[in-house]
Amino acid sequence: MLQPMLSSATCPSNQGPALMVNTMCGEGTMELESQSFLPHGPFFVLSGDKNESIVLKTQQRLQEFKATTHQTSLVDLIIWDAQQLPLRRDIVDVFLADLPFMGRTS
Repeated sequence: MLQPMLSSATCPSNQGPALMVNTMCGEGTMELESQSFLPHGPFFVLSGDKNESIVLKTQQRLQEFKATTHQTSLVDLIIWDAQQLPLRRDIVDVFLADLPFMGRTS
């Protein structure tokens, strides 16, 4: 799992709305960290994984975040294959991928 400090460093720091895509969401660290940037300007996160149980785990973590912080999440989760993303050309500002080289966490 990506550490929160490194995850927050990957978030875009532009001034306007942006679309960030996380091609392999894993347990949702990037998604959760991205929401802490909302007061500094909105950006939307489109995130997914081909493993349905991983996407459900990320969804659960986002729901817990919303319940404890009373914030609205700007994250949409999708089950997809990162090799064939269903996105139009030139729509994404930032692509992220925390590749699963280090093994599993739980």
